[in-house]
Amino acid sequence: MTYDRLKFILVWLLIAAATLFLLDRLLGAVAALASPLLLFAVAWLFMLALKPLVDGLTRVELSLPRALVRGQQRGSKRVRFPHTAAVLLVYLGMLALIIGIFVLLVPVVIAQFVGLQATLPQMSTQLLFFIEATQRYINRLGLRADLTTILQPDALSAQVAALGSEVVKQSLTVASGIAALLFNLVFVLILSFYMMIDGERLLMQGIRLLPINWRGEVQALLLLIDRTFGGFLRSQLIQSLVYGLATAALMIALGVPDVALVSIIAGVCVLIPIIGGVLAVIPPVALAMINAPDQALWLLLGLLVIQQIVFNVIMPKLVGQIVGLPPLLVFAALLIGGTLAGGWGILFGIPIAGVLASVFLFLFQRSSLADAERVANVPTVAAEPEPPLADSFDEPAITRR
Repeated sequence: MTYDRLKFILVWLLIAAATLFLLDRLLGAVAALASPLLLFAVAWLFMLALKPLVDGLTRVELSLPRALVRGQQRGSKRVRFPHTAAVLLVYLGMLALIIGIFVLLVPVVIAQFVGLQATLPQMSTQLLFFIEATQRYINRLGLRADLTTILQPDALSAQVAALGSEVVKQSLTVASGIAALLFNLVFVLILSFYMMIDGERLLMQGIRLLPINWRGEVQALLLLIDRTFGGFLRSQLIQSLVYGLATAALMIALGVPDVALVSIIAGVCVLIPIIGGVLAVIPPVALAMINAPDQALWLLLGLLVIQQIVFNVIMPKLVGQIVGLPPLLVFAALLIGGTLAGGWGILFGIPIAGVLASVFLFLFQRSSLADAERVANVPTVAAEPEPPLADSFDEPAITRR
């Protein structure tokens, strides 16, 4: 008996060691293929974001003339919009939108980026005046604080001057980076296009290889993943777009310059979980303090109001229905995702946690249903003198019917 137990333990230890070895090899292969896998992952997310547009077009009914319909005696025949045509239309529209954004926006952003070099000396002088004015205001209040000692204006001026030359040096790098970004976006768009065309067919072929009793559950799981990730991604893009446009409108209303560059930075910053709201406020307020000091406070208050509306009114309605996680689990997902995968883990930790929570709930409900069915199928003895007990066994069956 002892020998059999030792053999059993040894077999399981060997299985565990082999599993760890294969897992280590798999992680090494994933690390080696990180770049192409990342492109495919981004293309998949892009497909999820555009899928509702394609599905909406395929639900549109078209009326074909009688002359085009063979065997049709009168009237016209109504057919649905073809899936391939819907995909082509959506992706051509996205390609035109991306190219249009780059053609219209990139020259403005580059001009504002390079224009910083000419305005930095003026910004440095205005910064010194702002520090002096703040110091005089502090002195009038009777407070003991020496901003010249704390901020060191001479050192700040030297750093601003060095920043001007660095801006000129980095302008070419920024231009090449924008070109590389455009190329990657087009490549991701092509990958996403083929995923949208053939992805569902290939997926169904793979599901047919599974046992019959697994197919329904696998399809439900894949639908859950698509809905969670796609909805979360769309909600984040809506948040970024709304906040960026609101920031641009507020800066234009207050007369703060460099609207395009700063609003894009702010819109990207709000995508960062937890600290994104704070980071999104810093660039526009810092620019306003230098170029329009009298409008800086109003800009800060306006941005705080915008964040309250976006973060507490718009986003909870979008994300809450999609992910369905309580705040504590949201923070846990962010911390664990950031620890395991860095920035990507922080960004996608919430939808992954939502999928895992939904899968756990699905398995729990399935187990509870199986237990109820086993209880309902327990045979009862006809001569049992306790009717309430028999009724309790029959009740789940009645409920199930």
